[in-house]
Amino acid sequence: MDPSTVSLQEYVRSFDLAYQQRESKLYRTVRTTTQASKSKYYQFIGAVEMEEIATRHGDTPLEDPEHTRRRLQITGADKGLPLDEEDEISMVADPGGQYMAALQAGVGRRTDRKIIKALGGPAYSGEEGATTVNNYDTGECRLIDGDGALVTAGSDHSGTTDTNLTVDKILTCKKLLGNAHVPEEGRFFLLNEQNINQLLKDTTYGSEEYRTVRDIKDGKVSKFLTFEFVILADDMFVVSAADATCIECYAYHRDAVICATGEGKFSTTLRVDTRTDKRMMRQFYAKQFCGATRLKGPGVIEILLKTL
Repeated sequence: MDPSTVSLQEYVRSFDLAYQQRESKLYRTVRTTTQASKSKYYQFIGAVEMEEIATRHGDTPLEDPEHTRRRLQITGADKGLPLDEEDEISMVADPGGQYMAALQAGVGRRTDRKIIKALGGPAYSGEEGATTVNNYDTGECRLIDGDGALVTAGSDHSGTTDTNLTVDKILTCKKLLGNAHVPEEGRFFLLNEQNINQLLKDTTYGSEEYRTVRDIKDGKVSKFLTFEFVILADDMFVVSAADATCIECYAYHRDAVICATGEGKFSTTLRVDTRTDKRMMRQFYAKQFCGATRLKGPGVIEILLKTL
C-alpha cells in the first residue's frame, strides 16, 4: 500500500460547548417569583396626597385612590436532543453531559429575552389583563432617542442622528428615575460591549470617573452614577424599529419588572429518557415555563444606543 494514501484520524473523547451565553444575566436584576397558573395579577395603589386642615370641625376629605393591575403570563418552550448508540460509536465519545449543558444555557437565554421584552414591550392591565399599555404611553416609561434627546411623554421613538453612550445620557437617565421617586439602590443599566467601550472615550469627565468606567469594563467594579452595569452580546438586544442602527437599551429599577418561572406542573424540566420507541435512543430534554412583565413603568427608561 502506498504510504501516502494512509492517514490516521484521532478524536478527543470529550466535547466542549461552543461560545455562548451559558446562564441568565438578568434574572438577578429583577423581582422574581414562581407561578402555578398561566396568568397572575399584581395590583397597585397610586400616590395619595394630604390636604391642609383649614377649618375646625370640618368634613374629612375623602378620595378614592387609583387602583391599577398588571397581568403576568407564563408560556412554555421545550427542546429535545436525540442521541443514538450508533452516534456514540461514530463520535468515539459520549456528548450527553454537554447536551444537557447546552439545554440549560438555552433556558437561561430565554429567561433574559423574556425580561428584555418586559422592559420594552407592552404590559397588560385591566380587570382581566385585556388593556394594552405601551412603554411610551403617558405615565409609563420615558424614552430617549438615538441622539440623546428626551422623547415627549406619550410618543414613541423617531429616527434621529445616532450617537453612542455618554455620561450625559447616563445622567439624563439618573435624573428621570430620580424625579419619578425611584430608589437609587437596585438600579441597573443594560447595554452592549460597543457602548461600554464608547463610554471609555467620553472626555467630559475626570480621571476618577474614567477609572471607574475602566474598572467596570475589566469586571473589577460594576456601579457608576448609581447604576450597576449589565453587558450582553448584540444578538440579545432588540433593534429599534424607528432607527435600524440602534438597539434598545435600558436603565431600570429592580422592582419595575417581575419574572416568574413555573412551579408544580409548570416547573422547569431537565431530564434524560430512554426511548423504547426509538431503538433505545437517549433523549435529552428541557422544558421551561417562564414569563415577565413590567410592573412599574416609571422605573424603566428605554434609550436607543448606536451599535456601529
